[in-house]
Amino acid sequence: MAAAFGGRASSVLDVKIKEPDAEKWSVNGGIGIISSRLAVEGPIVKNKLSFLLAARASFNDFLFKIAPPNLRGTKANFYDLTTKFKYQPNEKNTITLTGYVSKDIFKLASDSLSGQEINASSTQFNYQTMNAVLRWNYFMSKQVNLATAVILSRYRADLSSPDSSNAFQLESGVWHRQVKSDLTFTPNETHQWQVGISAIDYLLQPNTRTPGPYSNVLPVDLDRERAYELAAYIQDEWKLNTNVALVAGLRYSALLNRGPASVRTYQENGPRQDETVTSNQTYGAGKIYHSAGGLEPGWQSAGR
Repeated sequence: MAAAFGGRASSVLDVKIKEPDAEKWSVNGGIGIISSRLAVEGPIVKNKLSFLLAARASFNDFLFKIAPPNLRGTKANFYDLTTKFKYQPNEKNTITLTGYVSKDIFKLASDSLSGQEINASSTQFNYQTMNAVLRWNYFMSKQVNLATAVILSRYRADLSSPDSSNAFQLESGVWHRQVKSDLTFTPNETHQWQVGISAIDYLLQPNTRTPGPYSNVLPVDLDRERAYELAAYIQDEWKLNTNVALVAGLRYSALLNRGPASVRTYQENGPRQDETVTSNQTYGAGKIYHSAGGLEPGWQSAGR
């Protein structure tokens, strides 16, 4: 994997949103059985400030009503919304603000939640992703470009059952806050050098189970986990010809777990359960209680 990504990621899907049209307004869309879409883009201030808004949604629950009886209580739909503002005060500076929100809903008419040891007549799954990116591109010259970004994102998963005796809601989530800066130097048509730094603040909510008002289900609230990830990298993209390129580099990443946290120590070679706990140490807010890091060589080949 290229050093610009690295870290603990095993794969990367690099998605780029199109630039809004800075000269004229346009609207396009489509209607389908599975999903429908609508997009609007155009200039707010011609050739200076432009805007894009795109939405997709599915309205296909009616298909389950004509399905076999055991599927008629099923739901499966989603929506997502993407927006982008682009401000270009001059040729050397470009500022963009991008936002994205999506939600997926899936309901099974009958289900047994073996992972929760709960028998349920129906189960609903909700997944939501939200993120925002503020990016500043500064073109120092034709050969040098500095890109700095502030990134905020949140992923939440929600599982629930409406049964009065077994009603509950199970929530988990990941919060991600990041600042990164990348300097790109293109000395010629063959090589492109890139160096960058990054700092990420993580907050993980493993699981919170909340029973309904008349439920027999027991509550569960696992401790939140917090960490910093710091990284720096350098890489070179070498174009062998018009169809083939090699990317090689080096990255250093460090993960710092921080409080507030309660860290247990267990008996050596024993199972991790309450009966084998030998100590329980508490760390205050912001206190680093574990760190790990190292160098990662990175490489990638690309072809057209």
